[in-house]
Amino acid sequence: MLTRRPLDRQLKLHVRKRLHHLWRKLWELAEINGFRYALS
Repeated sequence: MLTRRPLDRQLKLHVRKRLHHLWRKLWELAEINGFRYALS
């Protein structure tokens, strides 16, 4: 149980990093397509 907690924490960090990367990619695509101007 002691070894599981740090691993779980690392996994959460990893998922958060990947989600952030994905969101930035989507945002860049939206910017290219001009969706950003339509939303604001």
